[in-house]
Amino acid sequence: TNVSASAAGMTGPEVLTALHNLPLEPPHGTEVGGLKMKLVAEAINRVFKTALKPLFPMEVLASALQQLVAQNPIPLLFMRTVILTLQAVPKLQNFVLDILSKLIQREVWSMTDAR
Repeated sequence: TNVSASAAGMTGPEVLTALHNLPLEPPHGTEVGGLKMKLVAEAINRVFKTALKPLFPMEVLASALQQLVAQNPIPLLFMRTVILTLQAVPKLQNFVLDILSKLIQREVWSMTDAR
């Protein structure tokens, strides 16, 4: 069946943002209830590599990246999504450079609470 993101009540950027904000299992398994990062990463990969791709055109990906970069802390899988976005839409190179500049200004390497 062909279900669009908007038919499910969410926009494309909201879907991609929601995937990044799913609770992840901690690396050492000390907490219960999170998802394995590999499963979430695979769900994000499917946005770029399957029949879902038409639902996530350049404008949707740019909007999602803008929403994600504004979050504090930055979602753990954010840079993976930046790379996938550049592979899918090389025209977003200058936009991504602006995003990376924002990350530098925020000194994200000093953030300790990664999601």
